[in-house]
Amino acid sequence: MKSNKKSFFYIYICRIYIAIISLFLIPMIIDLVGYEAYGLIGVFMVVQACLNILTAGVGGVLTRELIKSQSYKGDYKEALNLVSKVIKAFCIISFSIVVVGSYFSFNYSYHWIDSSLDNNLVVFSVFSMFLIVAIKYLQGPYRSILLSSEKHFIITSLDALYATLVQPVALLILFFVSKSIIVYFITQIVSVFIVTVLTIYFSNKEKNVTLLNLPDSKERKNKETKVKDILKFGFQLSSLSALWIIVSQSDKASLASVLSLTEFSFYSVAFSVTTVLTVLNAPVSQVLQPRLTKLIESKQYNNYSDIFIKSISAVSSIAIPLSIFMFFYSKDLIYIWSGDVFLSEKVSVYLPWLFFGSTFIVLSNFVFLLKYSTGDLKSHTLVYITFSFIVIPLNIYISSKFFGQGMAYLYLVSNSLFYIIWSTFVFNQYLRRGWLINFLLVLPAILISYIYFHFISSFEYFPEGRFNRFLYLASQGFICVLFIYSYFRFAVLKINFEYSGSKNEKS
Repeated sequence: MKSNKKSFFYIYICRIYIAIISLFLIPMIIDLVGYEAYGLIGVFMVVQACLNILTAGVGGVLTRELIKSQSYKGDYKEALNLVSKVIKAFCIISFSIVVVGSYFSFNYSYHWIDSSLDNNLVVFSVFSMFLIVAIKYLQGPYRSILLSSEKHFIITSLDALYATLVQPVALLILFFVSKSIIVYFITQIVSVFIVTVLTIYFSNKEKNVTLLNLPDSKERKNKETKVKDILKFGFQLSSLSALWIIVSQSDKASLASVLSLTEFSFYSVAFSVTTVLTVLNAPVSQVLQPRLTKLIESKQYNNYSDIFIKSISAVSSIAIPLSIFMFFYSKDLIYIWSGDVFLSEKVSVYLPWLFFGSTFIVLSNFVFLLKYSTGDLKSHTLVYITFSFIVIPLNIYISSKFFGQGMAYLYLVSNSLFYIIWSTFVFNQYLRRGWLINFLLVLPAILISYIYFHFISSFEYFPEGRFNRFLYLASQGFICVLFIYSYFRFAVLKINFEYSGSKNEKS
C-alpha cells in the first residue's frame, strides 16, 4: 500500500510538471512562430491521435496477458513470445507509416490545410508528423512490459523527459537557433527517438528481471482456450480503441479542412487547455489498469470496490469544479495565462464546452477500467459502436455547417449523455447500489460548483494585476474543491458500494 501511495504521488508530481510546461509555454511558442504556424502543431496533434488507431488496443491486451502470466516462467515466456510477434508487426507498420506519410505529405498536405504558409514548409511539417508518430509507435509493446510490472516510476520519468525535450528544450532552440516551425519539428523527431531508445532499454531489462524471479512452471493450462480468449478480448479492445480515436478526432480532422489554419489554432489551444485533465486521468488510468486487474485475478473484491470508488470521487472532486469554473472565468483565465486579449477572446468561445465535455470523457474512463479489469468488454464495445455511428456523422455535418462553436456544443452534449446513461447501467451491474454513484456524486458536484461560482461571480470583484487575479481565481477554485471533497467524504464515501461481480465471475 505504501508503494502504491508513493507511485501515485510521484506520478501526480510529474503529471503536474508536464501539464505546467505544456500549457504555460504555448503562448511563448505562439509568440515565436505565429498563430498560423502554431496551427500546424494543432494539425500534428490530430495526425498523432488518428494514427494511434494502428495501436488499436494492442497495448492493453499485452498488458493484461503479461499480468495474468506472472505466476510461472512458462506462462511468462509464452506471453513474451506474443510480445515478440507484436513487436515485429509494429516495425512493419512503423515503416509503412513513414512511406504513406511521405507520399501524402508531398502530394496532398498543402491541399488539405488552408494556409498561406510556403508549400515546402507545410510539406516538411506534415512529413515530420508522420515520422514522429512512426518512431513513437514502436514504444507501444515495450511500455506494456513496464506497465504489467507496475514500473510507474520508469514510465512516468520517461514521459517527463519527453515533455521536457519537446517543450522547454524546443522553446529554447526556437529562441536561440531559429523561429522556424521546421526547427520545432526537427527537435520533436530527435526527442521521440531518444525516449523510444530508452523505453526499449528499460523494458528489456525489466523483462529479464521478472523472468529471473518467477518460479518454474507447473502443469500447463489448456493453451487453445487461452489463445481463443486472448483473441476475443483483443478484438474487443482493438475495436473499442479504434472507435474511440475516430470519434474523438473526427471533429478536429473535419475542422482542419474547413477552418483557416489561424482559426484552427484557437480551437487547438482550447483543446490544449483541456489536457490539464490528464493530470487527473493519466495517473489514475496508469495505476488502476494493472492494479484493478490483479485485484480481480486474486478475488480481492472489497479492496477493488474501495479503490474504485475513492478514485472516481477524487477525480470528480477536482475535474467537475474546474469544468464549471470555465463557464464563468475562461476568458479571464486565458488572459492571465497568455497576456493576449485577442487570444483569450477567441479561445474562450470554445473552452468551457470542450473542457466540460472532456471531463465526461475522463469519467467515462472509469467505465472502461471496470470493464477492462473484469475482462468483459463485449457490451462496452457494442454500446460504443452504436455511439460512434451516431456521433461521427454528426461531427462531420456540424463541423461543416456550424464550424468550431457548433462542434464545441456537440462535444459536450454527446460525451455527457454517453457517460450518464451508460455508466449508470454499468456501475449498477458491478457494484451494489452502483446506480447511486452519479446521483450522489457527479450530479451534486455539478450543482454545488455551479451555485458556488454563480454566487462568487455576482460580487464582480477582480484584483489588479495578472498574478493577483490568478491567486484570486485559484483560491476560489480551491474553496469549491474543498466543499465538494467534504461532501464526498462525509456523505458518499460512507456508503458501501460493494463489488457484486458479473455473471462471468460469481455464482
